[in-house]
Amino acid sequence: MPEPAEGASTAQVAIATADEAARLYRQLAELDGAYQAVEPSQAWQGATIDATRWDQVVREMEEARAKATSEDLRRAIEVAMRFAAVTTGAIEGLYEADRGFTFMVATQAIAWQAAAREKGENVLELFEAQLKGYELALDIATRSEPVTEAWIRRLHEVLCGPQEHVPVLTPQGWQNQELLKGEYKRQSNHVLQPDDTWFTYAPVLDTPSEMHRLIDELVSPAFADYHPVVQAAYAHHALSRIHPFQDGNGRVARALASVFLYRAAWVPLVVFVDEKPEYFASLRAADGGERRPFIDFVYERTSDAVHIVTEHLSSALTERVAGLGSLLSTPSGLALAELDELGVRILEAVSAGVIDELKSLQLPPGVYMQAQGSLPGMSGEPAVPKDFRPILGRGNVGVYLSGTVQGAGLTHVQRALRIYVRSDGGATGVFRLLADDSQPLEVSLRDVHPAFRTAFDLRLRAWVRRVLDRVVDEMTSRVRDALKEAGYLGEDQPTRGA
Repeated sequence: MPEPAEGASTAQVAIATADEAARLYRQLAELDGAYQAVEPSQAWQGATIDATRWDQVVREMEEARAKATSEDLRRAIEVAMRFAAVTTGAIEGLYEADRGFTFMVATQAIAWQAAAREKGENVLELFEAQLKGYELALDIATRSEPVTEAWIRRLHEVLCGPQEHVPVLTPQGWQNQELLKGEYKRQSNHVLQPDDTWFTYAPVLDTPSEMHRLIDELVSPAFADYHPVVQAAYAHHALSRIHPFQDGNGRVARALASVFLYRAAWVPLVVFVDEKPEYFASLRAADGGERRPFIDFVYERTSDAVHIVTEHLSSALTERVAGLGSLLSTPSGLALAELDELGVRILEAVSAGVIDELKSLQLPPGVYMQAQGSLPGMSGEPAVPKDFRPILGRGNVGVYLSGTVQGAGLTHVQRALRIYVRSDGGATGVFRLLADDSQPLEVSLRDVHPAFRTAFDLRLRAWVRRVLDRVVDEMTSRVRDALKEAGYLGEDQPTRGA
């Protein structure tokens, strides 16, 4: 089969005048009579597949399936489907797909969507539509439902969903017309070959009957007994030979062939861009009655796809890394270590707030207050609040206050300001600040990430002042008791300022 350039199924021959356009249009109509009907599948019946090699391919897949979980198998098959989906559009020149891009999209590497958008305005949409087409093929294969004309039209509609127009030759010349999705062609789509001869596809009027005859072949009992590779090769070649749609026939043919390969080996037909010359050469050979090159091509691509799946199952590197990442991540969207570092930043803000407040105080002579990272005699961790945890790997982390009064009212007060992280890492109330018996301060992720909000700064400063209020109150109460015990104050004598 000649290379059909999807988006311009009929070669866009240069047309200088309206007369030339009308003459070429009539020529295409006259070429309808040169169409040779698709041969029956019986002509492919005698094609043989090396049973030993095929059994090895199937055994390799079955062994991999037996060792894998259903989820691992699903993901591995999805990788093969994504390879098929990204390459099917590239084969037709809808966009460029080198090896790096193809691998990124198939394995869903970081920023693969952005890379697809850089390839063109609707490349991501084309890929997603093509992936849905291969999912349709897998669905009908796993449910063992027969292929029908309605299903093939639906497949075309899905695969070509994002494509709006196709160049069509009219008596007035080339026109960009709306692509009829899920409908058979209404204009001839014969192709001009490099040697200036025409390759003819089914005429418009004959297309429905040819497609009906193809479906009869695909659902016949005799066809069911053919080797799956032969089934896939025949279905692909026959649909390509009819070329029932104005555009998108190559994409439909590869997805249709995948139905039979899914049933036998759980893989689609994957044709990489660098295999395009061999692919079209083998199709051209099949058009001339030499079927072996195309059958062998389909077999090799099936074997390659099985190896892709089994290697993905045996490695599963991406899934293992993802699993590791899930252990270290939280519902808030931040990793455990990121939450802990954020907690340290909050404590640093607490410490800065305490120091600023202490600097603003005019402490009486003999009264000293300070904040530091640790205090003697305060080892050990108090009871952790329910549903919370300390910052991991940081020990007894906190801001520690001490207040000392020297002289006759000698007293010493200590207070620990600690932070805890919600165990489930939720975004609401993810942190809790405690200062022994003081009212806790609840901190949400939006208060402090990606930056501290002004409203939170004000709340934090107010909370620090409340903590200092209680520390000063405790110092005052202890000094009063000490002075009374020493005889400096009478039992009923109030403390000045109290």
